[in-house]
Amino acid sequence: MALWFVELAEFAGVEDIDIVSITFIHQDLGDKDVKVYYSYN
Repeated sequence: MALWFVELAEFAGVEDIDIVSITFIHQDLGDKDVKVYYSYN
């Protein structure tokens, strides 16, 4: 599973990214890993 942040420059900091990640991943994934990708435009 992957989560991709486009326009990362629009976030105020790491805390914002953490909140968005938690919001998008609503369920317990057990022992599955989530790869997070970032891009700057």
